[in-house]
Amino acid sequence: MAMAHVRKGDTVMVVAGKERGKRGKVLRVIPGKGRVLIEHVNMIKKHQRPTQKLRQGGIIEREGPIHLSNVMLVDPQTDKPTRVGVRSLADGKKVRVLLSRVVHDPNENIFIRPNDVIFITREAPTFTALGALNQNVFGFNSEIAFDVETLTLAQAIGKAGGLNDNQSDPAEVFVYRYEDRRFVEKFGVDTKRFVYDRIPTIYHLNIRDPSGMLLAAGFQMHTKDVMYVANAKVVDYYKLLGLINNTANAVNNTATAVTGVNTAEKLRW
Repeated sequence: MAMAHVRKGDTVMVVAGKERGKRGKVLRVIPGKGRVLIEHVNMIKKHQRPTQKLRQGGIIEREGPIHLSNVMLVDPQTDKPTRVGVRSLADGKKVRVLLSRVVHDPNENIFIRPNDVIFITREAPTFTALGALNQNVFGFNSEIAFDVETLTLAQAIGKAGGLNDNQSDPAEVFVYRYEDRRFVEKFGVDTKRFVYDRIPTIYHLNIRDPSGMLLAAGFQMHTKDVMYVANAKVVDYYKLLGLINNTANAVNNTATAVTGVNTAEKLRW
């Protein structure tokens, strides 16, 4: 039986399905069925008959299984999901190797030899770009692939075509993501009202401030992040003026049509 890429106690991220983006600790791996149970993820309700431990029985909520192909191991050093490879040692044992460490740590790399067979797979991380960005104005897809190992917010803005000069407010740039509870608590944020360990977090950046661009150049984007650039306040006035102008034109056209009809009636008589 092939070695599962995750084990009990690992922290994993769901990368596909309705639970995509959620993280949790692996409670159980079911290799025979290719499934895994993750703490506080894919919760289902089930009727429980009375037992010695549960005298009354009733409806209970517990973790439902998720397919192994829908989860990725989270590298504890980078706090990012990574693929896992299998390395065979000299004594015949097989161990897991995090591919993110193979890329960045030469000591983890393996030199290939003649007649080696190499399988290459690729699942590019992506982010979603919304709001007053040039790529949205021009009608391009708002989901953009990283195409690089790491991507900063400044690079993400560039990939989205940059801020639209006529619509965007550089002081209102936002990044939405789910952060680990312990990471958020380091900033003094009270997370008691959140049930799960993944806390919805919003980062706000003001690029009007010269230091904002330096912050953007150092802010690392995560896969499935949502980047949003708000419209400038003046855009709402433009929309209102456009609406008033369209209404005035409609009234004027109607008046012209009525005048034309009246003139035609007079000429006919």
